[in-house]
This record gives sequence, structure tokens and C-alpha cells, in this order.
Amino acid sequence: MNPVRCILIDPKAQTVTVVECDVSRLEPLYALLDCRYIETTQLPGGDHLVLDEEGLIHDYRGQGYFLWGGHSQPLVGRAAIFAERDGEFAAPRTTLAEARAAVRFITPDVARSMLGRRGPFFGA
Repeated sequence: MNPVRCILIDPKAQTVTVVECDVSRLEPLYALLDCRYIETTQLPGGDHLVLDEEGLIHDYRGQGYFLWGGHSQPLVGRAAIFAERDGEFAAPRTTLAEARAAVRFITPDVARSMLGRRGPFFGA
């Protein structure tokens, strides 16, 4: 077991907290993020935001959404912030206060309007 401190963003609960996650295998990360597949995106400063790769294919009304910093792309579902050192997840450089300041929670309807989507997952 390799527990690493990370910052968890939970848009349904509208919380940003520090948690530990075993990163020696992917299953604990999937459980933390409540997903089956992950994707990462690099944040300013070098940390990584780990997200549910399939977030946008779920019914939008059951999802939580947030914006990061000045970006206008809504992000879907839980996310975790990690650093990457020597190819492994590590504790982030981003502080909890910085993460809380960067996150803005939005409603599913606001996310839908920002994404400009129609169809089976966003309602016809």
C-alpha cells in the first residue's frame, strides 16, 4: 500500500478537502473518484488534475460540475490533484487554500449551457 496525500474536489458535495489515496494500484483511485477510467490534465504550476474520463457521457443531471481557475470548460465529477515525481503520483504542490480559491462549483444546467450540448445525455 502506498498512501499519498491529494486534494479531492467533490462537486456534488461542493467540497475541496485533503485525503489520502493508495496509488500503488488504480482501483483505489477509481473508488475515490467514483469512476471506471481516468484521465489527467496538467495544471499551472505542474500538478495534475485526475478526472473521470467518462464524465460527460453520463446523464448530466446526476453529475456534479466545477470550473478550475479562469478556464471556461466545465469539469465533471470528482477530481483529485496530485503531483508527479519520477512517473508516480505524489503529494501536490498546490495547497488546499489555492485549490479552494481556484474551484467554482456550477449547476448541471449552467454546465449544459456552457458546453452547448444537446442529445441523450444532456436532454433533447
